[in-house]
Amino acid sequence: MARDKSETPWDSKIVEVQFITTFKKLRGSPLFPLAFTIFWYAGLLLLPMTFNGLQPYRDFVLNAYLWLLLGIAFRLASLALSAQYAAAAQNSAACAPRMC
Repeated sequence: MARDKSETPWDSKIVEVQFITTFKKLRGSPLFPLAFTIFWYAGLLLLPMTFNGLQPYRDFVLNAYLWLLLGIAFRLASLALSAQYAAAAQNSAACAPRMC
């Protein structure tokens, strides 16, 4: 079955949507530069470095760092939210009157 040229593979579509949602959630937070550098590394490894061949992608160390860092990057949005909730809970607990 021939594939339409306008159709994108489902796995790249999932990664693209995840990148966009992660960037939207992290915009303005201190974790945004970390996410940006991780996605920069992934783009650098998967696009220009593998242009001449798959040798950089087949390298164990580069590939291990790629998947480890992508897992961290996709988790950063929920980590930023949990840090905000923890700070808000700590502030509300400090301001609440104590019942003695």
